[in-house]
Amino acid sequence: HKFLMKNGIMKTAIELKPGDSLMVTPKWQTTWAEIMKEDKKKKNHYWILNDGNKNIFEHTLIYEQLNKTKIQPGNVIHHKDKNSLNNNIKNLELILKNEHDALHDISGDKNPMRFWYPKATLKEKQRYHDRMSKATSKEKNPRYSGFSNEKIYEEMLSLIKKSGIPLTVPSWVEHSRKFGYIHNFNEFRGSLLNLIKKANIECGFEHLENPALMREYKKFYKLLETSDLGLVFDEGIWVIRYCELCGNEFRVKYRERERAYCSHN
Repeated sequence: HKFLMKNGIMKTAIELKPGDSLMVTPKWQTTWAEIMKEDKKKKNHYWILNDGNKNIFEHTLIYEQLNKTKIQPGNVIHHKDKNSLNNNIKNLELILKNEHDALHDISGDKNPMRFWYPKATLKEKQRYHDRMSKATSKEKNPRYSGFSNEKIYEEMLSLIKKSGIPLTVPSWVEHSRKFGYIHNFNEFRGSLLNLIKKANIECGFEHLENPALMREYKKFYKLLETSDLGLVFDEGIWVIRYCELCGNEFRVKYRERERAYCSHN
């Protein structure tokens, strides 16, 4: 059996050494509506995995791996007990998509809750809501990803301190895809941008609201490590130059850094 390391290398169990870092494979629940940004009626929850490159349905991965097959277009996996979170291979069945749609059609009068809920007593309704709350608490929460915001924030701080440059949304997305962290924040988790902003400020960097300026700011700190030019950041990257004609100090945009004369001459 091979294991995926954080650096992207695959190792067998016998090759593993103390200090090796295995790729964390996060697992979380989400709905079809959240994935596809479409039919809000589709409330079933599914387990999602990230293999370091992309997100994939757990039931799809299990069925394809254990049956050594690839699910073809027009076919889908059906959960026999209608529990979309039960991904035991015995509960998974490959069927045609139109057959699957018919099996799960509980629209209109086919929905049992449509008849029960209006007739239920207040006590019965409260018991129902209490059971639902208990069933989706903590790790059972459909939006639980395996990573708390605190854990993600710690990783952001570590990344900024190691790189020595401010963090941007694109750079965090790239990092999270590579190492299995979360970058798709929902309304319950809060704002990814605000978390990045907080991490940058704690590490002593500014956080600029304009994404283009933020990219420039990140580039500025990279240049400080390699360039021998006098650099300053002021709504962009500037270079301090001395006029070869009059000797006066002047500033030019980084893209014009080869300019040798000030504008007064």
